[in-house]
Amino acid sequence: MGGSSVGKKINWTADGKALVLSETHAASVIQAETGDKTTLSIPLNRKSHFHLQDPSLSLDGKKLAFIVSDAEEGDSIHIAGFSSSNQIEGSIRELFRTRYNSFAFLAWAPDGETLYFTDRRGGAPKLFRIAAGGSSQPEPVLGLGEHIHGISVAGARLVYAYAFQDYNLWRIEMEPGGKPGSPSRFLQSTRDERSPEFSPDGSQIAFISDRSGEDEVWVAASDGTNLRRVTKGASPTSLSWAPDSSELVCGGNPEKGRGIFRIRVQGGAARRVGPPGALAGKWSGDGKWVYFTWAPSGDHYTVYRIDALGQGQPTMVTGSLTQGDFTNIAGSPDGSAFWFLARGLARVPAAGGEPVVVAAHKGVRNYAAGRDGIYFVEMESTTLQLCRYSDSKVVEVASFQEPFPMMTGRTSGGRRFTISPDGKTIVYARVDQRIEDLMMVEDFR
Repeated sequence: MGGSSVGKKINWTADGKALVLSETHAASVIQAETGDKTTLSIPLNRKSHFHLQDPSLSLDGKKLAFIVSDAEEGDSIHIAGFSSSNQIEGSIRELFRTRYNSFAFLAWAPDGETLYFTDRRGGAPKLFRIAAGGSSQPEPVLGLGEHIHGISVAGARLVYAYAFQDYNLWRIEMEPGGKPGSPSRFLQSTRDERSPEFSPDGSQIAFISDRSGEDEVWVAASDGTNLRRVTKGASPTSLSWAPDSSELVCGGNPEKGRGIFRIRVQGGAARRVGPPGALAGKWSGDGKWVYFTWAPSGDHYTVYRIDALGQGQPTMVTGSLTQGDFTNIAGSPDGSAFWFLARGLARVPAAGGEPVVVAAHKGVRNYAAGRDGIYFVEMESTTLQLCRYSDSKVVEVASFQEPFPMMTGRTSGGRRFTISPDGKTIVYARVDQRIEDLMMVEDFR
C-alpha cells in the first residue's frame, strides 16, 4: 500500500529472553529459546484497513510504544504498559496523531521519558522527538537533515541509517521496426521525479516530484516544456488521467484524509471522489466512473467504482482480493477491464466479476496500459513484453541492452513507466544517484 510501510522492527524484552515484533494488525512476543509465540491483545477498534508497526520497548521493559497506520485516519503513536509476564497492562494511550501516513522507526530514549520517530511529511524522512507524557507536540531533531531510515538510541549514542536516492525521468524513443533508441534524460532535478503518466491525447505528461520540498503533482508538455505544479499539499501516491486529458485522479494523503481526488491540470482546488481510505483511482474509458481499491472492513482490498462526480455510494466490482498488488491498477483504454499483479498479470472485468490471471509470468513488478495491451517487464529482464487485450497473448515488443531499474522492480511501487498513446515513446524513472551510510552521533540527547 501507499503510506508508511509496515514496520519490521524487533525488540528484546528487558530480561533478554523474548522478542517483540509487529505482524500487520497486532504485535507478538516470541520466546528466544523455544520459538513459542504469543499474540498481544491490543484492542484498537479500527474499522478501516490499518497496520501496527514498529513496536518499541522502553529500556526498563515496562512500556510498549507502537505506531498505528490507518488507511482512513492517518498515523498515530500509542503507549501501553508492559508486564513482566510479557502482556499488555492497563489502558492504551494515544500520544499523537496526524492525518498523514508518514511515521516510522519508533525508538525510546534511555530515560523512558522521550520517544524518537521519523516523519516523511514534506518529502524525505526527518527525525522528531516527543515527550512520552504527552505534554507537548513533536519537535524536529536539528542538525541531522533528511533521508533518515532506521534509528537506534543507546546511552548517549544515536545510530541511524542515511539513505538517499535521486530518481529522474528518462526517455526512450522507439525507432522504426520496434528497435529502442538510446535513453536520454527527460525531466530531472536534485530531488525525486517518479510515477510518469502520459495523457490520453499524448500532449502532456504528469508525474510526482518533491522538487518543491513536498511530494506534489507536476505536469509538462510531452516534450518536457511548460512544466508546472498543479497541486499544493496533496502528498500524491498515484495518478490517472481523465479521458479528455483535462483532469487527473490522484491518490493522496493530505490533511483532509487519505483518499482519491479529482484535480484540474489548469489549476483549482482538489475535490474528493469516493470514500476515505480509497486507493489507486482510475478513470473509466467513457469518463463516467472512477474505479478504485478499498478495504472498508479493514481486511481485504476490493475493486469498487463510483460516479466520477463523487455522487452516490460506491459499488463493488469484484470480491475480496486476498493476493496481489492492488495499490496500482491499470485500465484498458476502452474501459472494459482493469489489471493488477497477482502471480503475474490478472484481469478484472469493469462490469464486475472475479479476477483471472491471464499472464502467469513471475517477477512482474512494473506495467503500463497501452493502446493495444498491457506492457510489462519482468524482474532483471531486458525485454519489454505486451499482453494483448484482444486475445491475452504475450508477445515481445523490444529488447534493451540492460535492465531499467524502475522497470525491473528494484524499488517500491508507484515509480513505474509509461508509454505514449502512439507507442513510440517510453518514459521511466531511473536512479541516477544512490547514497547509503550508517551514521553515529556521540553525546546525543
